[in-house]
Amino acid sequence: STRDGSLERIMSDACSGKYIAICEGDDYWIDPLKLQKQVDFLDAHDEYSMVCSAGKILTSHGFINWGVVGKSTELFPEDLIKGFFGYIPTASIMYKKCVLNEYPEYCIKCFVGDRPLKLYCVLNGKVYYFSQEQVVYRYNDKDGGSWSARFSKDISMQLKHHESLARLEYDLDVYSNLQYHEHFSRMRSIRVLEVVSINPQFAKDVFLMMKKIIVVIQDLILLNN
Repeated sequence: STRDGSLERIMSDACSGKYIAICEGDDYWIDPLKLQKQVDFLDAHDEYSMVCSAGKILTSHGFINWGVVGKSTELFPEDLIKGFFGYIPTASIMYKKCVLNEYPEYCIKCFVGDRPLKLYCVLNGKVYYFSQEQVVYRYNDKDGGSWSARFSKDISMQLKHHESLARLEYDLDVYSNLQYHEHFSRMRSIRVLEVVSINPQFAKDVFLMMKKIIVVIQDLILLNN
């Protein structure tokens, strides 16, 4: 609740299993064999750090299909960095607990918890996607009770979100030794445009922040060359 990573640490310390599955708030699982399928896959494929699946979104108007691709497949870092993580239901994730043994502080303190987790997992192993719908994400668009509904109406929340993710993507760009720099760079540019479109008065501060990040990245590229 204080956004300093305390809850993340408490929950992580309390989980003693080999794998961790997530099901937040009022989301729910609809495949009775979800956990068994995911455990079986991870047990058989040690090179994978995370598995996930398609799902459904439940709104006041009914169900909406939520999936990345139409077949079960491996998901690659460059595609996921560019945005596919937004289409992976967090409630569908199962990951290896050992992947987070050295989980960076900047991931723990990120404004949102699922994107840093997904990105860190894909930078430390492979990710597999099940095309079967295994989960439901409940979007309470009627009374604004869900996180997404509140987020869509709260400008300050949106600005914190984009700024936090821009810094996260910079840190992970450095962490990955600039291996996916082109894709991380594109995401930062998109975030600048989103922030400016949300509230133009923040444009100057955002551009100054991004300028500092770009200068550091350019220095790292020169060092690597």
